[in-house]
Formats: sequence, C-alpha cells, structure tokens
Amino acid sequence: MYQYAMYMYRYGDITEEINDTYIGLKNTIVVQKDFQWLEITHSSAFAVKFVSSCVDSLSNALRALRFYRIDFGAFKTDSVFLGLKACNNLAALDFFECVKLEQETWINTAKYFKKLEFLAIEIRAADSMPLEFINKIIRTSDQNLQHLLISQDARLSEYEKNYITQTLVTTILRHSRNLRSINFPDFSLENAITLLKNCPKLEHLDVYTADFDQAFRTMAEKLPPTFVSIGFHDLSYLFENLEDYEDVIIDFLEATHHHLAYCSIYPHNLDDFSLDDKIFKYGVSMKKEPMYESLT
Repeated sequence: MYQYAMYMYRYGDITEEINDTYIGLKNTIVVQKDFQWLEITHSSAFAVKFVSSCVDSLSNALRALRFYRIDFGAFKTDSVFLGLKACNNLAALDFFECVKLEQETWINTAKYFKKLEFLAIEIRAADSMPLEFINKIIRTSDQNLQHLLISQDARLSEYEKNYITQTLVTTILRHSRNLRSINFPDFSLENAITLLKNCPKLEHLDVYTADFDQAFRTMAEKLPPTFVSIGFHDLSYLFENLEDYEDVIIDFLEATHHHLAYCSIYPHNLDDFSLDDKIFKYGVSMKKEPMYESLT
C-alpha cells in the first residue's frame, strides 16, 4: 500500500500527457486508505490546473494525509488550498515558492491545522502570504507544534525581517511553548535567550550573530541539559581569525559536551570559503568529539 506520492511535471507542454499524469495520481490516491505523504511541484500552467483539481476532488481520500509539501512556483491559484480543508490530520506542512494568494484564503485555511507538529514556510518579498497566516497556524496548532522553520527572501529589508521575527517570537511565547526546534533567519542571540527561558522542551535552534565571543559564552551558560544541537551563523570574522579565537570554541564545547550532540558553525557567506580546507569550520555539522579533536 502506498503512503507517499510525488507529483512532478516540469517540462512537457502537451495537455494530454499532463492529463494522464493527473488521472494516474488521482487513481493512486483514491485506492489508498492510509495515504500520508503528498508532494506537489510544478512549472507548468497545465500542471497547476490539474493538480489543484486533483487535490480539491480528493478531499475524502486525503483525510489521513500527514505530510503535505506544496510548491506554488510562479502561479497564482487559490484552488490549490481547497483540498487542505479536509486534511485535518496533517502533522507536517511545507510551503515554498509561495506567490501572492488572496489574503482571505490564507487566513481561512490556517484554522484547519490543529494537529500540526512541523511547519516550514518561505516568506518572500512583495508576493507573500500575510504574516497573520503564520501566526494563526501557530495559535491554532497550540501546543502540538514542535518544529518551526521560517526562511525569508533576501530582498526583504532589515526592518521587515526584524518585524517578522519579533512578531513570531511573541506568538510563540503566548501559544507554542512546546517547540523543540526553531530556525529563523537573523534570529538574534537575545531572541534565543528569551525562548530558552520560556520553551522548556527546546532542543535545537539557530543563532545569527557576528559577536561570536558573546554568543559562545552566553550559550555555554544558558543551554539546558536537554539541548541536542545548535547552529551559529554569520561568523565570518571568526573563521578568518580562527587561530586567535580557538579557545572560545573549545571552552564552549567543554561546557556543553555532556549533552550537546551537534554544533554547526557557519560563516556569513559559505561561498567565500573552501570546504576542502578545514572540515569543521565551514558549516559542516559534526559530533563534538571530532570537532574538539580538530581544534586541539
């Protein structure tokens, strides 16, 4: 019995071929009783039409769906959301390449995700979902939400990025203290400390700061013994002057080695560095033992 299906139609322009694919996908889903995973990607206007119709017409078959990943590509369509109303068992939802849909559609759809445990959303500049949509998902899923991954378009201004982050942090503190992992772009050290104090089940987060000295020393003090992994970003200066600051990293690893399984450290721009030089220091996630040994 199938539990997973991916719809991917990228190059063809023949309506009949896409129609056959649509019918095949629809028939595959219909015969499944426990269909749990659906991934939709596309770059064809015909594909949007047929996939949207497919999702809409299969609402009963999708009631058991647990994971739904949608690529909106460059197309504007509200109909792709219609089938989501029946997917009230969704545990994971991943939106990417989101374009501008009707604000009412976004917000009205958010109320159906009460069992959501994982949410990944890309926020783009100009053509993006309203922030209230994400806030409402967090509020609706309440204490069920455990993993939150937010990516942001580089074209967003620093003010917009900061406003989005602060708004979501406020919502998390009020409605989602059971989060286990958080990843936001430009997630500051101050935000990390706030969530560590208020989300007792937190096991992973990513910190964005150029002040590596304060970041390592503060996290060494603040990380609870239940913490599993952490990522430090925007540390280009540290990499460029690593020999002068090895003790900062070593002190952090010594302070956290009893419970921290992974520590990832990234420069501001990974493209500026060679992955063949020093294995640990260019953003490669490693267990603490080999990372520590490579420093000493």
